Amino acid sequence: MPKLPLTNYFLKQPHSTLNVASLGIFLLVASAAWGLNVVGQMAFPSLNWVPFLVRSALTVILDVLVLVLSVFLLKQNRIPTEALGLPLSKTNLLNLLSGILIATASLAMIQALLYTRAPFHFDRGTLHVTDLLKEAALTSLEIRWKS
Repeated sequence: MPKLPLTNYFLKQPHSTLNVASLGIFLLVASAAWGLNVVGQMAFPSLNWVPFLVRSALTVILDVLVLVLSVFLLKQNRIPTEALGLPLSKTNLLNLLSGILIATASLAMIQALLYTRAPFHFDRGTLHVTDLLKEAALTSLEIRWKS
């Protein structure tokens, strides 16, 4: 029986050690980036293109910041970036694009399934809570009446 290659980089390089301070720094920065992302989504809630672009740019900047910090901390602890699948390669880019395609298809299927159960439409602007509750109650009554 042929010997299988080691796929775990931590087994290949037993001399690499994880510094607890690096882990703490990563968790702190990742939590701060997540918090800033949430604040950015709340601060620019409009359906206009400008707030959308600001939210998107903020998300991309924070993601790149966390990625660069991750690579820096891995190098500082002598752990290869391959250990977390972070090196830039055609395979990783293809995996990213495949994930985006699968996520988009999944969301479209969920929307289509929901539409078959309770048809809906999208409107511009905001919907007040009372209007939302009225719509939900009417839709619920229509569904029960048809059943």
